[in-house]
Amino acid sequence: MTASIEILVCKRFMTLYGEPPGHSLPALLAEYRKALDGTEASLLTEAVDHVVKQHGYRNWPTVGECVAAVRVVAERRAAAKLRTRNYQPEAPRQEPTPEARARVDALMKATIAKLKVGGPAPAKSAPMPDVSRHAWEARFGKPPPLPELP
Repeated sequence: MTASIEILVCKRFMTLYGEPPGHSLPALLAEYRKALDGTEASLLTEAVDHVVKQHGYRNWPTVGECVAAVRVVAERRAAAKLRTRNYQPEAPRQEPTPEARARVDALMKATIAKLKVGGPAPAKSAPMPDVSRHAWEARFGKPPPLPELP
């Protein structure tokens, strides 16, 4: 797998970003190898494509960025695999039989009877008292006149 990492990752980064400044190239390659060793070649290729699209600078992406891209691509693949594996078309809806309709009607009638839904209307409450001025004066008389303002 070491040759794949050098070919798939490092040569592509050398083409795109040039030699990494301030780093020992063999030491940097060893770090990439250590982090990405054992990764499937097609997954690694997709991850490098992802890194190249997401990386916004003219320097080499970090090892962490590459590992994160491998994780993202692997999760996307797993989700796509789950979607296709678990897909089951919805079965066509069947019309209920007359027996099933009768059973539902009987259950609804029993439920309505238990809840007393649809019974007689509740008794009306007492009407609200009339609080108009005329009703007040008829009950309590005229109020005393207000004092004059100075």
